[in-house]
Amino acid sequence: MMNEVGDFVPPGVVAAAKRRGCHRGGRYVYRDGKYGPKCPAASIGGMRAARFQSDSYEDYKVVIAPGWVAFKSPSATNPRHSKTYTG
Repeated sequence: MMNEVGDFVPPGVVAAAKRRGCHRGGRYVYRDGKYGPKCPAASIGGMRAARFQSDSYEDYKVVIAPGWVAFKSPSATNPRHSKTYTG
């Protein structure tokens, strides 16, 4: 499978991404540090993948496999912004 920046994502990495709940499997899984010309998209925990609008994405990095990362949605990470937060 190819990710959004055109890198081949090995099947084992795609499987690991799916286990972590990444939207669209390996589409939004990146080689660490190689995110393309735009900010990466958060694909874990949100309703859908959504692109970061600032450089804060490093705070949400999740290692999927050695050398491969995905990003958690800030809204899924921050209880104040989560749709499932009941506190």
